Amino acid sequence: MVARTWLVPYTDAERGRQQLLATIYLTHNNVTGQLQLDVRADSKVVVDGGRARVVVGKGHTIPFSVGSNVGRCSVHPKTTGFDYSCTFGGEQVAEVQRRPVAWLEAFQPTAVSVSVQDRVEFRAGKNYYQLAVQADGGEPKLYRKRYSEFAEVHDKMKQAYVGSHLRASLPAPPAKILNPFFDQLEPTFVQNRQVELNDYVKKIITVPRALAQPALLDFLGLALRAPSGEPVDLLAPPPVDLLNAPLDAPPMPPPQPVFEEAVV
Repeated sequence: MVARTWLVPYTDAERGRQQLLATIYLTHNNVTGQLQLDVRADSKVVVDGGRARVVVGKGHTIPFSVGSNVGRCSVHPKTTGFDYSCTFGGEQVAEVQRRPVAWLEAFQPTAVSVSVQDRVEFRAGKNYYQLAVQADGGEPKLYRKRYSEFAEVHDKMKQAYVGSHLRASLPAPPAKILNPFFDQLEPTFVQNRQVELNDYVKKIITVPRALAQPALLDFLGLALRAPSGEPVDLLAPPPVDLLNAPLDAPPMPPPQPVFEEAVV
């Protein structure tokens, strides 16, 4: 499974000329070929065929619109796998993973603090962990989460970082218990898992670009926002990202002088 995210600007006549932000989220199961496009914005969104199936060697394009703006997400076959692209208003948009970390900070939630509290609820034979989330100087919010939800968001984050060297930086959640006879309600086990989940969420939000990924934002109950102040040209080619840019080859040393022995 592969996930790709783009941020695109748009304006809506009903909202004045204020610059707004839409999130384009494409998922592709490169085994079954299942393709799905999800567009999130404050204005009317129309996606023409948001679900499709792409077979090996074939490409596919899904048109969409946000307000009066038209875009296209495409899957392009290559020798090994696929490439993904998004255009908006006829311009190519860079993926989130190709944007500099500093560039994304204008859109991400700020002052994000997360923790899994030591209070665990037992309901219908299942454990529910209390996830506390605070951001943008607001009040903390509590969410009840099962272990399976932590595991699911981890899988989605791995999909979002396919092809990125940062994928190795993603922390791993506690291991899944496969033994059906293991007592997962045992107090010591529950306490240890709570500590491990707390460590996981604190680490995952520190990974570069993590807080620009829809999967993690949904899990934390957060959202991207349009920048305030001067409009940002999201369609402009991104500046060089030192985290992803290939290193230039080191300069060749100057040739050593050759001294010929004088003939007397």
